[in-house]
Amino acid sequence: MLRVQNLCVHRGQHLVLDDLSFQVNRGSLVALVGPNGAGKSTFFKTILGLIQATSGEGKVLGHDIRTEGLSIRSKIGYMPEYDALDDDMDAIHQVRYSGELLGMNPVVAMSRAHTAMEYVGLGELRYRPISSFSTGMKQATKLACSIIHDPQLIIADEPSNGLDADARQAMLTTLSNMVHAGNRSVLMASHLMDDVERVCDNIILLHKGTLAAQGKIE
Repeated sequence: MLRVQNLCVHRGQHLVLDDLSFQVNRGSLVALVGPNGAGKSTFFKTILGLIQATSGEGKVLGHDIRTEGLSIRSKIGYMPEYDALDDDMDAIHQVRYSGELLGMNPVVAMSRAHTAMEYVGLGELRYRPISSFSTGMKQATKLACSIIHDPQLIIADEPSNGLDADARQAMLTTLSNMVHAGNRSVLMASHLMDDVERVCDNIILLHKGTLAAQGKIE
């Protein structure tokens, strides 16, 4: 689903990612962990084609990260850490809009939006304005936006951050179900190690832009 080989990224004179090599296989839930400044955000931007790699190579769903960023971004599901929702919109129309941005017919996008909202547990709340949502409901809406086109790879950046215990459990259960029931893959950045141990199969640990460890959680 995702493979990088000897990936290096410079920002000016600073080496941000240094010789990274690893892969994410189909049907796996992989945690990308490391302290602030470890290079997690730069890595995401690089594999999405938003930052150009200095050297090395990488492919996401068979597409080259150097030349096919647009194709990659249209095929993966991306749930950002930052607030990416419009508070003035109803939740269902926010999710529908995400589908339209991917090129869906508006009628198809609305139909898929209903399905996605049901899947993340917000079916009965889908016509409420996002401004009235709790943090957990907003996170679930972002997840619905990321899966409206049924991607095979979902990148989730701090998906359970700021959530209470019940909302955290609901988010983790949904991500786990997408992997194990749908044979998809999830790459999840998180600093909440309890969450990582609860649902992830494998871990990728970055430290100062280098690969400090990788493999099974155990």
